[in-house]
Amino acid sequence: MLYVKNLSIAVGKTQASPATDTIKIWRGVIHSIDVFIPPSHSGLAKLQIYHGGHIIMPTNQDGYISGNDTTVSGKFFIDLNKDVNVITLSGWNDDDTWPHEFIVMIGVLPKWILMPSLMIQSAIEGLQNLFK
Repeated sequence: MLYVKNLSIAVGKTQASPATDTIKIWRGVIHSIDVFIPPSHSGLAKLQIYHGGHIIMPTNQDGYISGNDTTVSGKFFIDLNKDVNVITLSGWNDDDTWPHEFIVMIGVLPKWILMPSLMIQSAIEGLQNLFK
């Protein structure tokens, strides 16, 4: 599954008072996060991504994602064990003239696909159920 969310950040949004938005994600494992940063950002807009109140991208607490006309990608294994999980996007804008936008894409798969041993276990259980 691929979840996509655009975070628009108006002029005047600061780190102390950022633009925020959320993505509701169903049970599974986050295996990838890609952030597209359109042209004209010039490194002036910043983004942090949170789950459960903890920053997950970038990993360092005082870091942020920024750039210009690029995609920042990360590989993860974040187990989302609730039926509905909330990812929070938080961004601010140091540009005093133009608003900016980040496009966040989050890849989620079932745990058994990412862990082959679980897939084998599920197949064995399925076969056992056939012969009951």
